[in-house]
Amino acid sequence: TTQNWFENTGNGDVLITDEIANQLTSDATNFQNIENHTQTYNVNYTRDFKKEGHNIEFETTFTHSDAPENALNTDALLSEADLGFRTLNFFNNIDNERNNVLINLDYTNPLSENSKLELGLEYRFNDTENINRTNQERLVLNAEQKAISTEPIGNSSFDYERNIYSAYANYNQKFGKFNVQVGARLEQFEIEGNFRQDGQENERVTDEIFSVYPSAFLTYNPSEKNQYQISYSRRVDRPSIQQVNPIREWSTPLVTSIGNAALVPQFTNSVEVNYTRKIKGGSITFGTFYRKINDVISRVTYQDPADVSERQQILTFTNFDDTDAYGIELSSNFKIVKWWTVNASMDFYSQKQFGIIDLVNPDAAQVEVTNEVFNARVSNSFRASKNLRFQVFAMYRGAQEDIQWQVGEMWMVNAGANLNVLKGKGTITFRVNDIFQGMRFQFDSVNPFVQDGRFQWESRTSYVGFNYRFGGGKNKAKRRRNRDNNEKQSSGFF
Repeated sequence: TTQNWFENTGNGDVLITDEIANQLTSDATNFQNIENHTQTYNVNYTRDFKKEGHNIEFETTFTHSDAPENALNTDALLSEADLGFRTLNFFNNIDNERNNVLINLDYTNPLSENSKLELGLEYRFNDTENINRTNQERLVLNAEQKAISTEPIGNSSFDYERNIYSAYANYNQKFGKFNVQVGARLEQFEIEGNFRQDGQENERVTDEIFSVYPSAFLTYNPSEKNQYQISYSRRVDRPSIQQVNPIREWSTPLVTSIGNAALVPQFTNSVEVNYTRKIKGGSITFGTFYRKINDVISRVTYQDPADVSERQQILTFTNFDDTDAYGIELSSNFKIVKWWTVNASMDFYSQKQFGIIDLVNPDAAQVEVTNEVFNARVSNSFRASKNLRFQVFAMYRGAQEDIQWQVGEMWMVNAGANLNVLKGKGTITFRVNDIFQGMRFQFDSVNPFVQDGRFQWESRTSYVGFNYRFGGGKNKAKRRRNRDNNEKQSSGFF
């Protein structure tokens, strides 16, 4: 079992400037406090048969998370000179509870010296309950009266349940210098979501999807130093709870962020060709790929239909039309000297996107964009002594464009160190992330308004930790099986 307690308190500001009048029109400050207790319980049992590598394994994991959140949003520029109703403060109290169950049954049988069969069953259950209580404090200012009133607005709840039933089979066979691996994963995906909001009809969303995820890998090793591989795979990117939850996640005087319960999963069919060359001290891999992406998940904003000022926007997610992407990749793993190891990679790809961004206009036209992106990363490891090691990591994500946004480049430099103490049983860790604060989401857009902005999150952080390993040998924790769920994560911007 693992028990984790976490508390986070933070505040931020949203500054809005009227560039025509050259004055600050809003200084909205938000305060947030989140307390989290996550409980995880795991049971694993493996039965080994007489033949080496022949076994059956059962594993189940249950996780419960309780994370209440309290938030306050206010605007520091309100003054008694303003007439009419003005919103003074928003108070948000959100209850978040999640239950996750994972059950796996895996069977492995080496049929011969050159072949292996793998079979498995899996069940995944996710249940999320969110309750949002929102109070609005308003300032009434006119010639007759001045008063502050507090009233509840938009109290809501969202229950979301997901069940995934799957079975897989993989077969691996070696023919001389060739190695072939083929497999498939069959999956039944079911969801049910219920959204309730004061004064409105309940909204219910359901979906059932049966999918097959085939995969095939052909590897050719003409010599010890050269390897060629061609592969095909199908993967899925499922919407996260934040992406489907229609309860307001956060808001500013101009933007309100909510999820889209009608999102469907994003599927990617990928074909890759790679060549790996072993060199003295490491290896170099060069590859090219083509990807067909269905129902692309991405961020989108549209004008809030409930806003009479015609200035406010809804920030949410939507599914765009199918996308084609192709590109090249280069990666290397190299020990420059005995004490210095470098891992580096870079890729360049081009993709064409189609979609509709005005979600409230049934006659909105489809938009087409071609996007070309360059990404790179490098990781350095320096061994100063037997017990002391330093790390420096850097990444760069080039400017890119999708159907609605032109997004600026992002980059990051991290540094850290590990020191083994107490005869190797203890480790002191220190690291600093995003030292130069290059991880800023900067954007320009002409829809639904001509606008530009920047989001700066808490990317520059420092960490100091101490880890002590009790016992060893028979007391060492069992190594868990690595399973491929044919999933791809982190779709959409931000």
